[in-house]
Amino acid sequence: MVVGDDDMARPQPKFTNEEIQLINKALNKPSSAGIYKRLMVMKLKSEKQMTSKDIGEILDLHAVSVNKIVSKYKKFGLNYISGNNYKQNQRYLTEIEESKFLETFEVDASAGKVLEVADIIKAFETMIGHAVAKSTVYKMLHRNKWRKVMPRSKHPKKASDEAIEAYKKNQ
Repeated sequence: MVVGDDDMARPQPKFTNEEIQLINKALNKPSSAGIYKRLMVMKLKSEKQMTSKDIGEILDLHAVSVNKIVSKYKKFGLNYISGNNYKQNQRYLTEIEESKFLETFEVDASAGKVLEVADIIKAFETMIGHAVAKSTVYKMLHRNKWRKVMPRSKHPKKASDEAIEAYKKNQ
């Protein structure tokens, strides 16, 4: 058996007439391109009994992706295939809550105190109730237009120590 020849090793799934009707009904509803493509996979697999390789060539998918879509349909149902299960921008706080949280540190910053991100992370973890990655807090700071401002160690135009001593001798 060839590694990519997955339809030979795998039995073709069976679909009831009710499942086929539900898939066709879902195809008629307007949806995103990704959802439409997944539903087309199910239609071709259920009605035409096409191989995963053939479906993949038609829909520009890999045969393994076709098999995963069919497997998820059989495991979780049509709602999983026809819904958008990709959750983006998962944040612990809303934008308003983030700005209110950062206001407490803004008072210290405007008073001239040096803020450290470690302190903000500790306060954030205390508020949330569990540990978070540093990147979570850094992204929150970036979203709220906070930036890294550090006092410089020395003035960029300061003369060297030798030049200063030579000036003192000449005076």
